[in-house]
Amino acid sequence: MERLAAHPGQTFAVALSAALIAASSLSFVGCKAAPPKNYLHAEWSNFESANPTEIAIVRVDAAKLPRDLSPDVFRDSMRDEILAHRYSPLSFDYVDRGNLLNASATKSESTPPPPVAKLELFVTAFDTSRYETMNTIRVTGDFLFTDVSSQRLLGSVKAEQTMDFSAEARRNVSKNEAIRLAAVRFVEASLAPMPVRRVEATASSSK
Repeated sequence: MERLAAHPGQTFAVALSAALIAASSLSFVGCKAAPPKNYLHAEWSNFESANPTEIAIVRVDAAKLPRDLSPDVFRDSMRDEILAHRYSPLSFDYVDRGNLLNASATKSESTPPPPVAKLELFVTAFDTSRYETMNTIRVTGDFLFTDVSSQRLLGSVKAEQTMDFSAEARRNVSKNEAIRLAAVRFVEASLAPMPVRRVEATASSSK
């Protein structure tokens, strides 16, 4: 049987359609393979020179958090990082009662005591919109360390973290648990570069 030859215009249309489909597929793959980059900027020079011993961790505002995420998850995680870097977190109850945060920093006849630092975390975004499709959660926020007495800024961290929970999704970890883990990991990644407190010898112990 004699086969009819394809019309040149029809051949071009088929080729163009195939090229557009291929380009669209590559574009989709490229977008999926390029998640947002993480960002971390910190200033520690004043904090390191002040070398505080005690840190008052302020309660985190829940305004930007998912409904089922307790702000205490952030606060507990910050306390863990503070301890890991050899600082002494003040009692949450003590801080929440509005007591003078520098009460324990009494005046000394010799060397003035180090300042008490106040740590505040301002969560600016907690995005879970891509969890079901990409298994990722994005968190952004600012950490501020200030001298309780002088209100001088001692240190700051500005962070944006996009965390991959593909492994947790494969283990059927619930979304609520993934959200909790995202808060913990955000704090850990943001405060990991924090300077470790220097334990300096006192005048009496150096004699």
